[in-house]
Amino acid sequence: MHYFILMMAYGVFFIPSVSRGQRIFTTAIAMLIYSLLFIYVSDGIETLPIQIEQALGLFCILSTVMMIAGLSFIFESAVVEVTDELEQSNERLQILASTDGLTGLLNRKVGHEQVSKAIDKAAHEGIPYALVLGDIDRFKSFNETYGHDCGDRVLQQVASILSDVDGIVVRWGGEEFLIFFSSPCDNFLTIAEQLRQQIESIPLYYAGERLQVTMTFGLAVRTGHDTVEEIIKEADDFLREGKRNGKNQVRTT
Repeated sequence: MHYFILMMAYGVFFIPSVSRGQRIFTTAIAMLIYSLLFIYVSDGIETLPIQIEQALGLFCILSTVMMIAGLSFIFESAVVEVTDELEQSNERLQILASTDGLTGLLNRKVGHEQVSKAIDKAAHEGIPYALVLGDIDRFKSFNETYGHDCGDRVLQQVASILSDVDGIVVRWGGEEFLIFFSSPCDNFLTIAEQLRQQIESIPLYYAGERLQVTMTFGLAVRTGHDTVEEIIKEADDFLREGKRNGKNQVRTT
C-alpha cells in the first residue's frame, strides 16, 4: 500500500495537464495518508481475510507497476516533444543564420560558401558556369523620394524574381545580388538578359504611383576553376561598365 500511495503522488505530480496547485495538494494528501497508515496501521489492528489481503496486495502491486509504466511513457513523450522542439529551433536558427532577413535569400557569408562549393563541383565536372553580379538602378532615389519602406519593397520584389533562377541567389550587400548558375549549354547571357527584361517588365506600385525598377548586370563566365573573389571582380568590372553606359543592361566579354 505504501508503494501504491507514493506512486499515486508521483503520478499526479508529473502529469503535464495537472496544475501546480493540484500537484502540491495531491502530494500533501498522499503524504498525510502515508503518515497515518505508517503510524496507526503498520502493525495491523485486525487481520483481513487472506483472499482480501491477497487481492489488495495484488491490486497495489499491479497499480504501482502500471503507474511506473505510465510515467515512463509520459517521460518518453516529453523527451520526444522536447527533442522535436529543439530540432525545430535549430532549423529556425540555421535559417536565420543563413538567410537575409528582408529578402529571404542567402546572406553573403553562407552564399559565399555555397558558391565556392558550386564552383569546385562545376570545375571538377568540366561544366561551364557563371557568376552574375546585379545592382538595382537608381536605388537611392527610391529611398530618398518615397522612404526606406519603398526601398525594402523594391528589394523584395527583385529578390522574388531572382529566386526563381535555377542556381544560387545571394543578397550580396545593399542593393547588389549575386547569382551562380552552371549549364552545359553555356546560355548564361540569355538567362541574364531574361532576368533583366523580367525585372523591367514588372512595375512596382507604391503610394498610388507606378514605379519602374531596372537592374544592371555584370556577367563573368568560366569553364575551369577560379576563386570566388576573382570571378566577382570581373563581374563587378562589367557591372560598373554597364552603369557608366546607361544602366539597365547586361555586360560581359
